[in-house]
Amino acid sequence: MNNEFISQFNDSSKASLETLQKFNAMNVAAMEKLAALQFSLTTLNVESTVEQAKLFASASTPDAIIEAESALAKNYGEKFIELTNEANSVITDSREQFVAFAGKTFQAANPANETEKPAAKTTKKKTTKKAAKKG
Repeated sequence: MNNEFISQFNDSSKASLETLQKFNAMNVAAMEKLAALQFSLTTLNVESTVEQAKLFASASTPDAIIEAESALAKNYGEKFIELTNEANSVITDSREQFVAFAGKTFQAANPANETEKPAAKTTKKKTTKKAAKKG
């Protein structure tokens, strides 16, 4: 009996460890992508700052500065939005992977639950203190 228990415990532990390793691999992949995007955002910020400094150094009139600033903001704003959209995509894709994997894992761990329907929720009316005293 003891050997059977130990064997079941070992099997369960191995399955749990494998699941955690898969979750960890998905997490690491997402973090690597996000770190690369963060580096790109930092690089973009530095480039923008350098360009802005060049702009102020070379502009001769306030109108020229405003016009150049507008073009600079448009250019770098578009790049920033692209990187932000990529980050949102990474997060959304990662979430979908986690949810799908978790669903498969829970179904595999609880095959009996697939046929069971969740119990219907019942709501209870809250009674006020006055209504409780009257009753």
